[in-house]
Amino acid sequence: MVTGTGSLIEVSSASHPDLWWGIRGAGFNFGIVTSATYQVYNFTNNGEAMSADFRFHAVQNASLYEFARSFTYLFANFIYVGPLDEGIALIQPIIDLGPFDQNITMIPWRDIETSSKFGIDAVACIKGSFHSVWGLNLYRIDVPTLIAAIDYMDSVYAQHADFRFAFLAIDMYAPRVIESIPDDRTAYPYRSAVARFLLDVGFSDSSRATAASQVGRTARSIFIPTSGANTSNIEVYVNYGHGDEGQLGWYTERKLPRLNELKNKYDPSRLFSHYNALEVAYSTSSDSPRMS
Repeated sequence: MVTGTGSLIEVSSASHPDLWWGIRGAGFNFGIVTSATYQVYNFTNNGEAMSADFRFHAVQNASLYEFARSFTYLFANFIYVGPLDEGIALIQPIIDLGPFDQNITMIPWRDIETSSKFGIDAVACIKGSFHSVWGLNLYRIDVPTLIAAIDYMDSVYAQHADFRFAFLAIDMYAPRVIESIPDDRTAYPYRSAVARFLLDVGFSDSSRATAASQVGRTARSIFIPTSGANTSNIEVYVNYGHGDEGQLGWYTERKLPRLNELKNKYDPSRLFSHYNALEVAYSTSSDSPRMS
């Protein structure tokens, strides 16, 4: 790894363990990884996963999210690493709701990002387009809030035709591996989050940036009161942050002092500060928005 000071170092649990702790949760803040050694695992289900996409009419909003409260793997898309018949049995309650469109296939692991979710990731990566991205950690799932958010997005689509490609997602990942690693082993601070709110408002005319931000800020505010957070900071996984949450929102008060020390040590000139970056000094004061 080449750090912000220009040093070429090896980083591991045995070599520069302080930085090894920091890059696992705030890695882009300290330098460039020039090579990496990975721990790999044997394929599950021969490397094949079930990918199930569904589209529902808005009137089915409540039924879909009532199911979401008790089903761990619900996205806009379901991924099941196992035989197709087992996967279909797990999502049968969703099938029974009667989607107007569905696509259930077996795909290789390497194709999950490009083939699942009806290809929505490709829409988010169109060259030359603009995006206003908003996120929030959810520590509990509140069905009325989810319904209110979808109703709000219905109104956005009706009022802003150029925001028709905006999408709101509730991401839920299996937590077993994350929870198996003690909190003090890495800088990642949000093991207790059960889901993440993500809104991406895409648009082609840069003059619409203010309107897009207002949509995002309003959507996020719908989730804040019922998010289950035990802090006044707007907490968000750093890669989902809009940019207004501040250090405390991205890294938490318990992790931030140590991270700021690492930033000052390995990148004091803040060369690696493209987005949602650490400062070189710790401070609990913030101009970031607060939950209310």
